[in-house]
Amino acid sequence: MMRALSTSLAAAFRRMALPLSAYYFVTLGLPLLNGADWTGTVFIRHASVVLALPPAGIAVACAAWSLLRLAARIGDHLRPRGFILQRLQHITPGKLPALAAHVKVHPRHLAD
Repeated sequence: MMRALSTSLAAAFRRMALPLSAYYFVTLGLPLLNGADWTGTVFIRHASVVLALPPAGIAVACAAWSLLRLAARIGDHLRPRGFILQRLQHITPGKLPALAAHVKVHPRHLAD
């Protein structure tokens, strides 16, 4: 699972390279080009949030997607495929009364 996660994470960062670079240029490059005080604490705090949150968001989204895919795969393996259908295909109408004799119904279900 870790290899699949790292592969999907690398692919996500490759897909997001152009949008992220445009985002970084607009949010960091343009203010610097317009004369923003890059030594001030406000800009440093802004830059750290801008630089940290998008990669963290991409990593969280990839991890969540990998966990959802893993849960779906586990669910597919645990679910008996066609088990009920296979059991019903082998029952002939003559066997139904004999099978019904083995069914136990709780008295609570009979009272309405």
